[in-house]
Parts: sequence; C-alpha cells; structure tokens
Amino acid sequence: MIGRTYEVDGLNGKEAFELLRWIAFKTENVDSRYAHVLNCAVVTYASGLPLALKAVGSNLFGKRIKEWKVLLDE
Repeated sequence: MIGRTYEVDGLNGKEAFELLRWIAFKTENVDSRYAHVLNCAVVTYASGLPLALKAVGSNLFGKRIKEWKVLLDE
C-alpha cells in the first residue's frame, strides 16, 4: 500500500542540458553542431525529468548528428 506520494521538481533547462550532454557524450566537450539538437531534445522530450533525459541520451550515445535528427523526429 502506498502511504505517501511526493512531487519532485524537474531539472531547469541548464541542468537538463548538462545531464543530457553528459549521458549522450560521456564528456563535457561537445561538438557545437550538436548543441541545437541537444536543446531541442531537452525542451521537446524530457521536460526536465532526469529519467527521460537518461533514456534519450543513452539512445543518442555514439551516433552521428544525422542519426540524432532522425531518432528525435520519430
């Protein structure tokens, strides 16, 4: 039986971007061509939810920018 529920705030835009960048690239250094795509992914899909960001970032890891765009459009 669930006794209590808690509402958790999502990450702000900067925090969400940083988490997605780290998950997708495993580094702080990111090719500038990916920055716009990362921002779109953060805003469109994740809504600041860390688990969503981790899922999106893991799916994008190791792929080229064209593959990112196709995946995010789906």
